[in-house]
Amino acid sequence: MYLYLYIIFFTLCLYGILYYITIKHDNFKKRNLNNEYYIQSFINLIIACCIILIVCSNKDTLFSTTNTISLKNMIFYIIVADMFYYWFHRITHRTPILKTLIHLTHHNSFNLLPLDVLYVNVIEFFLYTTITNFWPILISDISLIEYLIVSFILFVHTIYLHSESTHTFLIPLFTDSKCHKNHHQIGGGNYSFLSIWDDYMRTNIKTKKIKKQQNNKIKNNKIKNNKIKKNT
Repeated sequence: MYLYLYIIFFTLCLYGILYYITIKHDNFKKRNLNNEYYIQSFINLIIACCIILIVCSNKDTLFSTTNTISLKNMIFYIIVADMFYYWFHRITHRTPILKTLIHLTHHNSFNLLPLDVLYVNVIEFFLYTTITNFWPILISDISLIEYLIVSFILFVHTIYLHSESTHTFLIPLFTDSKCHKNHHQIGGGNYSFLSIWDDYMRTNIKTKKIKKQQNNKIKNNKIKNNKIKKNT
């Protein structure tokens, strides 16, 4: 009973924090958010909390029993989690039926908000949370405290990616907010939360490509405006 109350309390507090920083964000007024957005976001947060709780409750079978914190273990876990996430994310983009059915929900706006980390199709969010919070445990030698630290870092970084912050992330090799903004606006790359996999697979959206596409859009708009003027 107390465990369920703890889940509800923790979920409400975390959602309240995300809601507060979202309504204070500059993009909030640009988005016309409806009740469905908030309900789906809250449901996904409950799913995430339940998955992590289930994982933690099986600590004797899933985690190392060491009491020391190893940076090597945490780095290895993050690299493995990013590998799983990269391929899952890339497949959902490159497979039309998956992109249409489950991934387009998350890409419904270019003006990003922190709460967008939870505004994902429920099926995709469950798969994503399982892939990044459970699968890496099976091939790593991580302790419970290391797992909780890494989960916190990844969650904060995900919020940062959807904040459109002009600052770089505190930890090296993690992608910056602008990188993920380009993923939402342009697509076709920037799938991982580390820069390693996108660099290795050559799926990073390069600055020259961005400028070229922006210039093409400007040219197309000028052509359209000239045609309108001629017709009038």
